[in-house]
Amino acid sequence: MLNTGGKEALLLVLNSATEEDAAKYLLSLCSQYEYRGGLHNTVTEGLIELREEQREKLCKLLGSVLNTVLSHFITQEDQNPSRDDEEDGVNSESVLLCVLRLAMCCVRIIDVNNSEEQDKKHHNVPHNLIKIIVVLGGVLEVLEGPLCSATVALCEEWSLKGLPHSHLFSRQLFTVLVRLSLETNAKKTDVKRVFQQRHCLSAALSVAPPAQDTGNNNNREIRDNIAARRSNIVGSAPGDTEHATAAAGEDVAVGCGSSVAAAGAVTEETVEKLVTALCACFASPVYLSSDEGVKVLADVMLQRSCTAGCHSSAKQLLTRCSKGEAKKLAQVYFRAWRALSTDNRKALEEDCLQDLMYRSTTVDPVAAHKLTGNLATFLHVLHGHQKLPAFATMLQRKYNPFLWRSLNYANASVRRNAMRILCDAYPLEDLSMSLEEREQHLIRTHNALTAGLTDTCPVVRVQTIQGVCRILHT
Repeated sequence: MLNTGGKEALLLVLNSATEEDAAKYLLSLCSQYEYRGGLHNTVTEGLIELREEQREKLCKLLGSVLNTVLSHFITQEDQNPSRDDEEDGVNSESVLLCVLRLAMCCVRIIDVNNSEEQDKKHHNVPHNLIKIIVVLGGVLEVLEGPLCSATVALCEEWSLKGLPHSHLFSRQLFTVLVRLSLETNAKKTDVKRVFQQRHCLSAALSVAPPAQDTGNNNNREIRDNIAARRSNIVGSAPGDTEHATAAAGEDVAVGCGSSVAAAGAVTEETVEKLVTALCACFASPVYLSSDEGVKVLADVMLQRSCTAGCHSSAKQLLTRCSKGEAKKLAQVYFRAWRALSTDNRKALEEDCLQDLMYRSTTVDPVAAHKLTGNLATFLHVLHGHQKLPAFATMLQRKYNPFLWRSLNYANASVRRNAMRILCDAYPLEDLSMSLEEREQHLIRTHNALTAGLTDTCPVVRVQTIQGVCRILHT
């Protein structure tokens, strides 16, 4: 049907007699899109050649198609947009995929590199395209399969370019990316995508919706009547000012009907599900095998609502993970500690780090051989950061309540574990002490090592000899 070049094909659509005819023509073009792979490049070239008002009109037509397709499956009876509408012969999923690809072409030609000011970015973006993106972002969590992948890619492109109103779907985008990164076939690239959207983490874990950045006084009333609005999702005419553009973006965000609103609502239940998913990331080899994953996990651990769950997942992981993963996990804890201010470190130090320190002294090296080795590896990485004075002081203060006592326990396994820690963390000193106090502490350490060399248990003696040799070697 459209066998001409990209610009000519798009002009045929734009020059249709009526908007209704143009929408049908566009539907016909979209229906052929997946069978004509070369059309993607052709359309992109054609979009670049179009004038600004022509691109705006095209985005309006795309919105009209999207409105028609969404009306087929975003209903109270069917909130899963994956079915075919056999009454009119339209494959809604295929058409929506085509709309998504055409919308991606529109987004990719937006040049933000030359936009020195944020206002200029807003000016260069067709506001009908803004409404399309916001609507798709609102239904992101209920999409599956190819629809989900295409919509996520579109919303990612929009967000990474810093285009307007990306905050309206940031929670949905971040949640879906986390979910995809936890699938069995997930790759490091999936973790990198989560890393690129990590700025959405705090907002995604907040029950209160993100603050709106526009001055539309009718937004509250629109949100209150959201259940009554089930049509005209993308049908409003273009505005004349930037404020009209912003208002239109938010107006569409709340105009998708109750099913879309339910999908995008921030409730305690949705936050709890996200927290559970984020805690599960600590047991994911994909996260622990990449630098981006370690950074994401550290950011997650900084969130108060996630700290306890993350620590619980980490303890379970240490019972079965490899030494390499234990090392990465230690880096997560250290990064989280370093990112916190001095006043906010107490919970992480006492509830997480000290908990693992104490576990390392009480674990049975025979019955829990894997856990013993992983805890030793974990703590060895932490001990390696003692060049940082504040961290070295923290380690000494957290070990002090139980380490010296453990060296004299009746249980030989506890004495052995404590001796391993003392040797590995040597000299384990509080750098805030005076020189005289530090010297007394060092004498106490040497006395403990001497006592270990004459311990009644041969296992403790062997552990002490190995530790002293490493100290002398270094």
